[in-house]
Amino acid sequence: MKLPQVDRGRLAGWALDVVLRLVIIGFAIEAVVAGPDDPRFAGKGIAMRDLVLAGGVATLIVPVLHLFRPRWDRYPVWTDVAFLSVLALDMAGNSLNLYEQPWRFDLIPHAYGPAAALIGVLLLGLRTWFGLAVINGLHVLLEIQEVAGDVVFGTSNVNGAWDSITDLAAGLTASVLVALAWEWFHGRKGRGEGHRSYSSAR
Repeated sequence: MKLPQVDRGRLAGWALDVVLRLVIIGFAIEAVVAGPDDPRFAGKGIAMRDLVLAGGVATLIVPVLHLFRPRWDRYPVWTDVAFLSVLALDMAGNSLNLYEQPWRFDLIPHAYGPAAALIGVLLLGLRTWFGLAVINGLHVLLEIQEVAGDVVFGTSNVNGAWDSITDLAAGLTASVLVALAWEWFHGRKGRGEGHRSYSSAR
């Protein structure tokens, strides 16, 4: 009997998806156990935020979309990996106390987040420049949320206007580079056709 061919790319995607979900849960548990007095998390409301993220608000975006988008004939695992990796990097930065380092670690997740998220939505078939606008619009909203959280709840996640400007600039620069690379690799002719459905994407 001939065994079915294994799609190694999707198998690797599923393995990474599971690992990232476990890592996210682990970071959330660590923040809760360490408590708000831990120097890594003090004044940031990290435990509550990590619980919300790990509890499904962000980690269930792709599964919920897949549930209500029957035209996808298979689960968009690499889109899920892209989104989960953004959360894992941010949570790792807090857990390893990298945000408090003088060399501005925060520019890395602020650049990586929009870039990875853009790849995720492009794999779903979103038009390149529309996806770029959507992702950076969400990045702006997230930055506003951080500023508002500092004002309303007294947290300390943003260090002034220049901090926000450089964070947004890093995200815009990285995502524009991704968009240009995507256009270069796929070309205008096949941009919408090859990725209109996730069934044709990796």
